[in-house]
Formats: sequence, C-alpha cells, structure tokens
Amino acid sequence: MSNYSLSNKDYYDQLGEQNFDAPHALELARRAANVFRRAYDFDEDETRVLDFACGVGHLSRELVPYVKSIVGVDISQRMVDEYNRRSLNQGIEPEEMRAIQADILLSSTSSELQEMKGTYDVVVCAAAYHHFDDITVMTRALVEFLKPGGMLLVLDLLKDENVDTEELFPEHRKHDIVAHRGGLSKAQMEEAFVAATGLQSFKMSDAIKARKRGHPTTLFLAQGIRLEITSVDRIR
Repeated sequence: MSNYSLSNKDYYDQLGEQNFDAPHALELARRAANVFRRAYDFDEDETRVLDFACGVGHLSRELVPYVKSIVGVDISQRMVDEYNRRSLNQGIEPEEMRAIQADILLSSTSSELQEMKGTYDVVVCAAAYHHFDDITVMTRALVEFLKPGGMLLVLDLLKDENVDTEELFPEHRKHDIVAHRGGLSKAQMEEAFVAATGLQSFKMSDAIKARKRGHPTTLFLAQGIRLEITSVDRIR
C-alpha cells in the first residue's frame, strides 16, 4: 500500500460525521451523475456499475434509480460502513446497492474482489483520481472490472497551469492526501488510459464548470472502452 493510500485510508477512517454531507459534495454528486448518464446509456434492467472511491455513497444514490445494481468500493472501512448503513436505512436491498472495503492494488485481494472482475458494464470514479499517486496503475486495475465493451468514466479536476494551486486549493496541501495537487491534465489522463491494457477509444472533454474561491474551475470527463474479446484472443 502506497503512502498516499495509507494517508487517505487513515484520513477517511477518522473523518467526522459533520463532513459527510457537505453541500458542495452533494451538488457534485448530482452533477457528476448527470454527466455520467449523458456519457453512457444506463439501463435499470441491465446495467451493473462499480462506483470506485465511493465514499459514503452520494454518487451511488444518484445513479441507483437508473441501474440494475451498483457496488461501491472504497479504501476506508468507515466510508463503507456509512454507505451500507444509509442504503439499508433507505430500504435499498444489498443486491441493488452495497459497498465493500478494499485496496484493489494489493496482490492479496479477496476472493470476492477477484470474482467481481470482468463483470461490470460501467466503472465510475468521481473526484478521486487526483488522490492516486500512480493513475496509470490505477487505471489498469479498474479496467479489469469491466466486461468486454464496458466503459470507464472518470470525472476530476482539470489542471490549470495558470492558477496558483497552493492558494486556490490549500486543502490539497493541508492533509497530504492529494498526489496531484490542483488536478490532472489531459496529457496525464491520456497517457494513463492509453497505457491501460485493453482500453481503447479514449476521449476527454470539459464536463462541469464551477468556481473555487472566485476563480473559474473545470472538471473533465475522461472515458474509455474495454476491448471486446475476439475468438482469436480466447485461443491464445
């Protein structure tokens, strides 16, 4: 487990309940869900979704009416426990929406996690990529959970070289849980997606416009599709 993984796990395991439902987090989840729904044709009878770095489940709850099932994965047990508690309190069956705690980069992943690989139509990840120190390794790991033809959708902060990120995002420095302070560039995302084995059709576009401390900021949508497995591939 990397230093950033440990730092994020420790930070979110100790996060106070007063921080769970910040207005900006709820609004981001709502807008992110709309972006993902425009990018992929979700089917409530068919679509199986993996919500990576799911937190307490704001995004999952926005998407669950439009999918067959959604599974959240987070490195923090505290986040997972709260995700599942809220789902049960809302009367949502675990078969429809649940979360598990896991570090998907560990070689000794659980049998449950192994069984999940290659079974999802969509993997979504919102506002978490800038926390990962090696986004190429993480992208490769996420692709493994997709079915052939499945889509990876990543929403995150677009890096602006003309912005003083230390001033605009002091929280990125304060807790030492952000590997890419101030966000990620198109070049970084393209490199990660292109290097991910079995991922094709990379696209990236501006998705959400917002303001931070009075300065305009942009969240991007990056997407790619897992290669279909051909009969030749099966023989090899």
